[in-house]
Amino acid sequence: MEFTQDKCYRTNADALTRRMQMAEITSFFWRYGADVFLDSPPAEKENNVFLPSFALRRNKHANILGGTKLTGFYYAKDTVFIPYFIAEENNGIYPEVEQRTFRSETLACGKRPHIIYTGNGELQDIITTVSIKKERSKKSTSIYYKEAMDKFACPVALIPLTEDGMRQLRILSVPDYRQRLVTNILGNDYLPPKSLQSDGRTKTENFIIGIDCNILRFENAVKSKKTTKIFVLPFQAEAVQSMVQGTKAQCYVLNLQETEEFLGLPNTLPEINYRAFQTGKGEQIDVPALGKNKKSGR
Repeated sequence: MEFTQDKCYRTNADALTRRMQMAEITSFFWRYGADVFLDSPPAEKENNVFLPSFALRRNKHANILGGTKLTGFYYAKDTVFIPYFIAEENNGIYPEVEQRTFRSETLACGKRPHIIYTGNGELQDIITTVSIKKERSKKSTSIYYKEAMDKFACPVALIPLTEDGMRQLRILSVPDYRQRLVTNILGNDYLPPKSLQSDGRTKTENFIIGIDCNILRFENAVKSKKTTKIFVLPFQAEAVQSMVQGTKAQCYVLNLQETEEFLGLPNTLPEINYRAFQTGKGEQIDVPALGKNKKSGR
């Protein structure tokens, strides 16, 4: 395969950091079992594929992503997930510009958009980073990531780049998972929600299926005068519990395996595919793990 050589060595620390972040996200979807070797949006019916943003930015004469911060598109059966790597040094985004781009028919491919906030570390680390507000120039008009969650006209989830995050994403890919889970939990006591701040209710309580870990919904539940029960996965419990402690909101932990079985999902992740990448012409590329230089130790 031929690659265009850089005109000079890359020494810009920010540019190299962004490449590392992009590599982490692409590796996450590769481990998830997706085809990550796309160079253009897939056909509408194609799913379980990830189109990294760098594949679209390669074309210098027609960069349809412009100045957006998104890192790519994961195409599930009915949903297209748009991940953002949130880092402490970031100053926020322009949600209107971002969604004008990713909602285009060319990129959405007829699927419903769903945003992913991710980053370094476990879930609590991502929540902390998303919630950061930094002092910045008064001329800056970007919106902090947490505040931007309310500006997007589509769901937003917080997902770590771990196996827990992969199992979380697999649940989010089931189109009606919230409705199915809340009606199963409440049974004959189920009543439809009166607002977007709950997924169902009884006569006295609101219920939230919080597997997406949308922290704004949790904060609104804390402010509510009505008791709210929030259901999360085991790895999310500690972080969510700390947010609702001492309020009328209560955190409940779902059994992960039972939840997956109820939604028709397997309890294990796909086996890692170690086969060499094959080009359209049948050529194969195998990139072995890079070893340390014994002399320099770097």
